[in-house]
Amino acid sequence: MKKTKYRGYFSEEIICRSPYPGVTAPAVRYAGNRDCDDLTFDWTCATQPMTVDDVPRCSDRDQFILLAGSDLDDLQRFDATVRLSLGPEKTERVVTAPTLVYIPKGLQYGPLVFAEVGAPIVWMNFYIAPQFSKGWKGGDYDPYFVTPNFASEIFHARTEVMGNPLSEQRWPRQQMVIPGDAMGPEGADFCLFYYAVHSPFYMMEPAHSHAQNMWLINLGGNPLDVEEFDAEIHNWWGEEAEKIVVDSTSVAHVPPGLLHRGLFFDPVRKPHVHIHAYTAPTHGKAVIVEEHVKGAGPNPASGAPVASDASEASRAPNA
Repeated sequence: MKKTKYRGYFSEEIICRSPYPGVTAPAVRYAGNRDCDDLTFDWTCATQPMTVDDVPRCSDRDQFILLAGSDLDDLQRFDATVRLSLGPEKTERVVTAPTLVYIPKGLQYGPLVFAEVGAPIVWMNFYIAPQFSKGWKGGDYDPYFVTPNFASEIFHARTEVMGNPLSEQRWPRQQMVIPGDAMGPEGADFCLFYYAVHSPFYMMEPAHSHAQNMWLINLGGNPLDVEEFDAEIHNWWGEEAEKIVVDSTSVAHVPPGLLHRGLFFDPVRKPHVHIHAYTAPTHGKAVIVEEHVKGAGPNPASGAPVASDASEASRAPNA
């Protein structure tokens, strides 16, 4: 990735070795960028039975454990049995399908046991800063185990104002969404949008900013080599619509108030994972800026680029 004005918001040095003896595949560790560590996370691929966090622990911030399959053709496929103990009484819950587990600050948990693993499993831990953490208030554990919302059809939405396109989006066929209001009895200040990208597509939006932090996470689609990333994601940031091309496993932090535009995924030579995460229950309301910046990417004002894939599902409409 070339050095640009906004380069400091992009983190590429996130590949690491897993600290767990049973994990041989490369892992991911993101500890924040130059000016923000409100969200940190790690990513691990579990390929065999193992036990982690065998000594019960509790965090000083809210934690979210995502257990998901690694088949990008079918995000609902989960060929594993995972056991997690919660509280000082070590109440055990069994996970046999994609699940996000909300561990509020102060709640003791562990061990985490991958009892059966028939196919590689994605295991991610997200941590949000204490100011966003609600903490454990007691009660039943069941509301803290959340089943994601899945979509298996291409998402297409178009917004027009007085007959003119304001925004248009085409998202991949495989999606997994977990809103914050579904986490725990009172909700959480965290939400996750997880996409499996197989072919070129776009999210065409006008210049806008958010009131909350946003992270764009890009991971290679091979769970045994998450560093392998063979695609390009075109971003346009700032008032000047500076173009930034992401071509590696990486994380981008979009701070509150920073103008950005739609994303254009092309080429996509190998499938990969694209995640949006927010320290808020939803992506929130966007502040839209009316602009006419030539070459500002997939923006109705400047014309959407055309994907190299000629399929209807991944081609931008003619302006």
